[in-house]
Amino acid sequence: MAKENTEDLNTFLSVFDESIREKVFWLREFVWDLYPEANELIYDNYNAVAFGWSITDKLGDLLVHRHIW
Repeated sequence: MAKENTEDLNTFLSVFDESIREKVFWLREFVWDLYPEANELIYDNYNAVAFGWSITDKLGDLLVHRHIW
């Protein structure tokens, strides 16, 4: 997903507090600055939102990964 595309992430994060959303977007900017060529993966992981960055489209290749409960 492109850095500018936040629609899916905003949808997943809509149930969370504003303070959580702010932290998520801070982390997202931080990682994108370090790895601008990475692929961002966002998905529903049971009772949490999970997102991460990978050099491929595979979850197993994630460089950075975070769950939000």
